[in-house]
Amino acid sequence: MPVNFWKKTGTFLAALNILLLVAAWIMALWSYPRVPATMAARLSVFGWEFGPRTKSPLFFLCPVIQTLFNLMAAAAGRVAASRSRNASLGALRREHIYLGTIFLNVALIHLQRNIISLAYLGEGSLNTIYIVTLAVILFLIYLYYRVRIKSGASLKN
Repeated sequence: MPVNFWKKTGTFLAALNILLLVAAWIMALWSYPRVPATMAARLSVFGWEFGPRTKSPLFFLCPVIQTLFNLMAAAAGRVAASRSRNASLGALRREHIYLGTIFLNVALIHLQRNIISLAYLGEGSLNTIYIVTLAVILFLIYLYYRVRIKSGASLKN
C-alpha cells in the first residue's frame, strides 16, 4: 500500500483521539454541575467504603489525564515517524501509539462514567447498550491492530 494511505490512517486515528478527548471533556463539564454535592466514594475492587465525599475539582482528573496522554502521544507519534528509515514503518509505529491512546481514552471514559454513576449511588447505572458498545469498540481496535501488525510484518520483508 502507498505511504499516503498510512498517513491518512494515522491522521484518522489522531482525529479519533481528539474526538474521544472532546467527548470526555463534554461529559465531565456537563455532569459536574449535575452530580450531588456529596458523592459516594468506594473502591469496589477491594470492597472499601469511604463514605460520602464532597464534590471537588478532582472530578476532572480523567479528562486531564486524557489530555496529557493525547499530547504525549502526538509528540511520540511524530518522533516515531520521523526516526524511522522506512516511511511506511514509521507511519505504522505512529498508528500503534495512537491506537494505544484510543484504548486509554476509552478506558478513562469508562472510568469517568462509573464515577458519575457512583455519584448517584446507582441511579443511572451502566446499561447494557453502553457495555456492549464499549466491548465492540475495544474489539474493533484489537482487530485493527492485528491486521496492521500483519501488514507491518510484510513491510519489514
